[in-house]
Amino acid sequence: MRVHLFRLVGRLAIEFPLAYHARTTLEGAPSNWEMAVMGTDPSPSLRLPSLEEIRAAAQRISGLAVRTPLVRLNVDEAPDIYLKLENLQPIGAFKIRGAGNALTQLEPARLSRGVYTASAGNMAQGLAWHARRLGIACTAVVPENAPETKLSAITRLGADYLKVPFDEWWQVILDYSHPAFADRLFVHPVGDQAVMAGNGTIGLEILEDLPDADAVIVPFGGVDSPVASPPPSRAFGRK
Repeated sequence: MRVHLFRLVGRLAIEFPLAYHARTTLEGAPSNWEMAVMGTDPSPSLRLPSLEEIRAAAQRISGLAVRTPLVRLNVDEAPDIYLKLENLQPIGAFKIRGAGNALTQLEPARLSRGVYTASAGNMAQGLAWHARRLGIACTAVVPENAPETKLSAITRLGADYLKVPFDEWWQVILDYSHPAFADRLFVHPVGDQAVMAGNGTIGLEILEDLPDADAVIVPFGGVDSPVASPPPSRAFGRK
């Protein structure tokens, strides 16, 4: 089925190995990250980042995340398919983009008490990578079934983790907080405008390298983040 889809859309760019295509929530509402910057309590109300915000994010993370190559997939009798090699990031995943964009917007005093997130792996590694760079504490709240390889990667990057039952972990996602870390800054893995804008820089790079792309195929898991795909390109989410 995937081969048929590729043949239908012609020239393709595929973000590899993972990125997420966003769903709109409350259009025009201030993001919880904007409220954190202003020193007010965060709220789950979100809006999608604008193209200008994604472009600003690209400037912020320049030098912090790898501008990964877009390479053509050489397969006999295949259409023009290109792979965006996000597995070449320092943590092997694109989450380093969003975490970096989020932290670069905050004053050192705001970060001095440390940061935390709720993640089964990749966002925790992205946040830990930047926390180590900034010399601040970092903790990941992880579900009890998180893979040991992910947990080892988190600690290898200098962070620690709190393992909790899945329902409690999911409640952190919904509440944007965990009572054990009330003095720290919570970086939502997918529900922050700054994180989404940072991840959306993948799309800008695709369009810079392949401006005549007909479509972007975006593999996704259980939650969503954006890949910027301005016209005439189309973005498709594939689970």
